[in-house]
Parts: sequence; structure tokens; C-alpha cells
Amino acid sequence: MTTLGRGGTPLVRFHCGDRAVLLAEPCVCGRTLPAMRMFGRGTDQLPGRAGAVSPYVVEEMLMRTVPGADPWYHVELRDDAVTLFAEWPAAAPAARRDGGRRGTRRAGRGRRARPHRRHLGRAGHARPPAHEDAPGPRRADGEPVSVRIGAKLANFGPDAPALAEAAAALEAAGVDSLWLSDRVVTVEPTVSPYPFTADGSVPWTDGTPFVEAVVGMAVATAHTSRVEVGTGVLVAALRHPVLLAKQLASIDALAGGRVLLGVGPGWMAEEFDLVGVPFAERASRTDEAVEILRACWQGAVPAVEGKHYTVPDGVFCRPAPPREIPVLAGGTSAAALRRAGRLDGWYGYVYAEGLDTAGIVAAMDAVRAAAAEAGRTGPRRDALRVVGTPAATARVLPDLVAAGITEVVADLDWRRPEQAAADVAMLREAATRERSRPAKEAPDE
Repeated sequence: MTTLGRGGTPLVRFHCGDRAVLLAEPCVCGRTLPAMRMFGRGTDQLPGRAGAVSPYVVEEMLMRTVPGADPWYHVELRDDAVTLFAEWPAAAPAARRDGGRRGTRRAGRGRRARPHRRHLGRAGHARPPAHEDAPGPRRADGEPVSVRIGAKLANFGPDAPALAEAAAALEAAGVDSLWLSDRVVTVEPTVSPYPFTADGSVPWTDGTPFVEAVVGMAVATAHTSRVEVGTGVLVAALRHPVLLAKQLASIDALAGGRVLLGVGPGWMAEEFDLVGVPFAERASRTDEAVEILRACWQGAVPAVEGKHYTVPDGVFCRPAPPREIPVLAGGTSAAALRRAGRLDGWYGYVYAEGLDTAGIVAAMDAVRAAAAEAGRTGPRRDALRVVGTPAATARVLPDLVAAGITEVVADLDWRRPEQAAADVAMLREAATRERSRPAKEAPDE
């Protein structure tokens, strides 16, 4: 690790192999982390964009720097500046030479070596690292896992006009992420069956207002400074992917790297008919859209020739997002779970009451199998929207964590800030509990 001074601006650079991670100018806020950008060896030491980034983003960036490694790190806050220290199990190659730049020092100089472990906490709130053998949530392979607590941000219904106020209140309550729904229009009658109710009926009326999801994300990020903001999920096939890429990259750049994107093929044929997109092509259009989104987010867009969309040479789409925007796939069909395995994670939807835990286990097994087949070995973000009271969600959370879920999106009452904060604390505690086990049968006498 090398700490650099450039024009009086402290930077922190992590070196490992031929990749380096640069922390931007520290934010003047003790509750945020600076944004991070990756550079290859030999590039200029350019400052990245400062912004509010959750500690989970830090972990993902560090692990992408050294694939397969499990970095231990912690954050120090001094005089409103943020410094992040990291260590890997194996010694990282020495930092490249800086030509005698003043203010440079090697990693670990004057500091006692620490055991290899992760240290995660809400931005600006350091949490003591736990021992690896301590009880708590673990992945399927036995490794410890930290679970994000997200909240549903209602961009529809009576709370839609108060979206900005709700976003700020939920961030103050301590959540890690906010998630919006997507609906372009409602129709009456709706013939397409709604996939999340037993009888297929929709839970809204033709008078229910829906704030457009991308617009809602822009508003939410503008009124928050720390939480990530995502869609759970956006029907990508209803939008041209180049325009969508531009919108999301712009929000991410302005928000300091806090955008998440959940995508799904959609279920309401009436919406597709209205915008002139064949409903039968929604899955293939979704896959192509993700490809074009990621191409556009590079800034200098490589040519893409697809069945539905074409991007020629010589296209530039700037600003590029300050980080690689995580893309999660929604849905429970076999095709949707395979798509989730190929992407950065899964976004599921369940009800807390009567939850079929075995179904979640099976879904996660399918996602992991698809990820392995696609060669995806990096950190994943598998989220589950759990509809129900916070108490009901807390009861099922240990089983969800044991199944491999890394983020739960809960219902929280933003109008009652103290209760919302207490519910977040309850959910965090529940995520560390051992999973429920059936009682053992009494032995035969």
C-alpha cells in the first residue's frame, strides 16, 4: 500500500500484480468513504471521483483487484479524512516506484501485522473484526458472509410523492441500500397474470401513481450520501439500452458510484404492446441490453452487433460510471436463474409468511451452478426482496443467509424513524444468528 500526496490531496493506492486501486480525494464527511477506481500499472496517478461508497463496495473492489483473495481491511477516520488499510493472505508485490515522490510509504511500515480477516461495517462506523471461527452466517462453502440490509423505496402508491423524504429517512435509519420498482403504465383490465400473487391479480388500481424508476433513482441519490440505490427490477427490454446506459452512468457519476441495476424480462404483455416491443423477444432483448449497457459504460464503446440492437464503431458514451455497476437478474424461472449466474447476482421476490426456504436453497443452487458454468468466480450479490413485517423477515433471515443470500430488502416504515432504526438493528442481529434447525427426534426406548 502506498499513500501519496498530490497537491496536498492524500491518496491511497493498493498494488497487487499489475493492477492498482486508487482511492479518491477524501470526502469532507466522517460518515462516507471515498470512491475508488481501478488502474493498470503504468497509468497516471489520477484522482478518482469522490463520493459516498458503502464498505461492501470497498470489499468487492479489493477482491476484484486480486481474484480469489480474501482481503482484510479496516477504515480509519481522522479529521474528517478517510483512510483505508488492506492486507492480503499472501504478500502483495511491492508498489511501483514513484520517483522519490514525497509522502510515500510502504504498506505495513511501523504497523504490526494483523491476522487475515475481513472487517465490514457501515460507512463511517467501524466494527471490530470477528474471529473466523465465530458463529454467524456463512456461505455454502463455509466462509463467513456479511449481509446487507436494504429497504423497499416506494416509488408507487401514496408514498410516491414523498420519495425524496423517504430515501433520506431510510438512509438515516441505517440501511445499506434502497430499491425501487418499475412500471411504465398500468392498464385496465390487466389480462397478464401478476406472478407474485396466488391468483395472479395485481396489487394496484388504475389510479395508482408510479414514479418512473430511473427518475426515482436520480431523486433518491440526490437526497442521500451513503446508501446504494437500485431497481428491483427494471424491465430493460422496454427501453433502448444506449439511452438507459447513459441515464444510469450519469446518475452513478453524480452519486459517486452508488447505482445498482436489477433487470428482468417483464411479465405484462400490455406494456410491451404499448411501446411496440414484441413480448416474445423480451428475454433475448434483456440479454442484449445488458451486453450493450456494459459496453457503453466503458466510455469508448466497442462495436456491438446483436439480433435486436447494433452499436457501430466510433461511439463514445460519457461520463463512464466511476465503478462497474453491479447488474442483478430478477426472476425465478430456470432461464432467469441462469441469467443471474452469468451476471453479478440474483434478485428474488418472496413473502416472509409461509416462506418456502427449500425453494430459495434450490434457486441459489441453480444460480451458483450457472455462475460456475460461466466461469464467474468473483464476489456475488444475491439479494432477496422479502415482503412482510420486519419481525417476520427477521425470523426467516438466518435460513436465507444459510442458503447464500447476501442481501435482504425489507419493508420499513420511514415515517417512524426510531422504529425504522430499531428494525434495521434487529435485522442485522438476525443475520448473525444460527439458522433454525428442526428439533431432534427422541431416541427409541
